[in-house]
Amino acid sequence: MNVFSAQGAGNAVKSAGLAGQVQVIAFDATKDAIQNLRDGLVSLVIAQKPHDMGYLAVAMAMADHSGVTSIPRHIVTGYAVIDAKNVDDPAVARFIYQVK
Repeated sequence: MNVFSAQGAGNAVKSAGLAGQVQVIAFDATKDAIQNLRDGLVSLVIAQKPHDMGYLAVAMAMADHSGVTSIPRHIVTGYAVIDAKNVDDPAVARFIYQVK
């Protein structure tokens, strides 16, 4: 689910007292999604890699501006799967969105 639908689903699971019984997977690793994961309301959080997206977008724009004609049409930036076991692992936790 997208970030807002996942928040609503997590709230519904909590309200129904079904934590741990219903599988909810959140797309986007917001602070609320991670808290719902910690609270057992969400089973997994799929984190996009916004740094990679931004970096590659600028790199490809610069390449295009410089006349490069071999720019791929599709560039996969990947994702990270965050669960209760790896949420505190620094290698994974770095993909949790930070608002600055």
